[in-house]
Amino acid sequence: MKGIFFTTFLEMVEQLYSANMVDDIIAKSNLPSEGAYTTVGSYHHSELVSLVHTLSTLTGESLNYILSQYGAHIFHELFKLNAHFFKKRETAFDLLESLNIYVEVEILKLYPNERMPSFQTKRLDTNRLLFTYRSPHAFLVVIEGFLQACFKYYNTSAQMVVHDHKPLNGAHADFEIILQ
Repeated sequence: MKGIFFTTFLEMVEQLYSANMVDDIIAKSNLPSEGAYTTVGSYHHSELVSLVHTLSTLTGESLNYILSQYGAHIFHELFKLNAHFFKKRETAFDLLESLNIYVEVEILKLYPNERMPSFQTKRLDTNRLLFTYRSPHAFLVVIEGFLQACFKYYNTSAQMVVHDHKPLNGAHADFEIILQ
């Protein structure tokens, strides 16, 4: 897993909690990398899992809450880095329908050997979208937080029905998104 996911997580922890909390979770997580992440480095995803568990233990926040916050933070960071891409999309559905193109064009050219999540969409009608998420890492709640941040950015009220296919490794789920 690319280091940018780790550095983004630690930035979120610093923003939501403090720089001291970042130091605490790194010190208490027993990480092979010792928490020395670079955005272009590669690290085992279990280190991110360990950081999330340690943060949950130290703050009393649920794992789902932390992972959802992380997903929202990823949305905002991607927006800051690629505002031109996001601003071209007029609706949340427009953005979600172009997300896989974004990953293929923008992310994979930077990290060609990285196993990235994939996103497929299918319009069911004008107010319903089927959003399929597959990832080599089991971070389903992260994508839920990402989607919620997307709806909020576009000032869209939506209901999500999640069909988790529970693969043995990674994540695979269909989100039926219904605009309200």
